Amino acid sequence: MKTIVVGEPPVEITAFLARRRALGQDRFDEVWEGEYHVVPAPHPWHGYVDKTLGELLGPWARAAGLIGTGRFNLGVQDDYRVPDGGYHHDLPSRSSGPDDPLVRPGGATYEEAAGSNLLGISAADLAGRIDWPG
Repeated sequence: MKTIVVGEPPVEITAFLARRRALGQDRFDEVWEGEYHVVPAPHPWHGYVDKTLGELLGPWARAAGLIGTGRFNLGVQDDYRVPDGGYHHDLPSRSSGPDDPLVRPGGATYEEAAGSNLLGISAADLAGRIDWPG
């Protein structure tokens, strides 16, 4: 289901979003180029794949000198995503939230890649190491 509100949101939606924030239910919400996306918690299989990827990628990431983290806000104030995790050259020195996300370095764009040159693994090889549900 998709609901789009054009212009300023009515007071009911503003109150709904404020209540979500107060209850901590907005942890997965994102802002895409100024559009607010209310996102539910992921399916348990999503968590399985997330944990499996962390276990598989961990040794390669550590060997490359990277530090792994969990979810974080990535982008700028009115355009950010909440990736499941990330690997960083340095441990971020602060917590980030919707009003203060971690900035994408140099306005970098992200595109699908066949693998990671830094980690030395292809996406196909990594996918082949996962015991996919189903």
